Amino acid sequence: MVPRHFNEIIMGAQLTKKKAIVSWTGGKDCALSLFMARQSGFEVAGLVTFIPAGSDFRAHPLTVIKKQAEALNLPWSEMVVEKPYEPSYELSLKKVKKIYNADYLITGDIDFIGCFSTNYMEDRCRAAGLNIFNPVWQKKRDEIWDMLFENNFEIIFSLSKADLLGAEWIGKSITRKIFAEFKDIAQANGIDLCGENGEFHSIVINSPDFRKRLILKSSRIISDDEFHYLNIGEIS
Repeated sequence: MVPRHFNEIIMGAQLTKKKAIVSWTGGKDCALSLFMARQSGFEVAGLVTFIPAGSDFRAHPLTVIKKQAEALNLPWSEMVVEKPYEPSYELSLKKVKKIYNADYLITGDIDFIGCFSTNYMEDRCRAAGLNIFNPVWQKKRDEIWDMLFENNFEIIFSLSKADLLGAEWIGKSITRKIFAEFKDIAQANGIDLCGENGEFHSIVINSPDFRKRLILKSSRIISDDEFHYLNIGEIS
């Protein structure tokens, strides 16, 4: 028989479990943060994608994000944000906080944005009455990639700046071997290893949290003067 006090401890832990939503872009950083949050005891209630008005989402097509949410078996919300962005983000955060009855926002933020000297989403969350959990914040880039490889994440390059990374990299699975090759190019071209300056973007097609692996049934690489990117057709 399980002692009564032990049951009370378990019930107390369940009652105090932190409920969270994940700021979801479909890339490696938010997927790793979701995984780390669950390992840390968070209850993940859903995903939210913030969509700047007029954005084409070439790097992370919304059709792919929808399939990722299905693979994760999590509800997904889209929130359009407009200029001025700060109050728009804060209003959107208040809405998703209410929708999911959440106390925390989980992000895959790694570093400061542009000229900001504080964590942008942490500031927005504070105004919206949310706590924030940033498990990869200012971690070493190699450490982030090691965690992804060690936990069998499957990731592809989805977009790159044309002057920094060639079209032949788009759609490639990022294995340890491919990453070693990429790292040499990144060092020569000044590319942040996690693409923090928009040098490249990624899409996660499988992770420890996915119930099913995504399959890109049709896609083609499109190039213009500024970017190479993967135009994804059918996905299942």
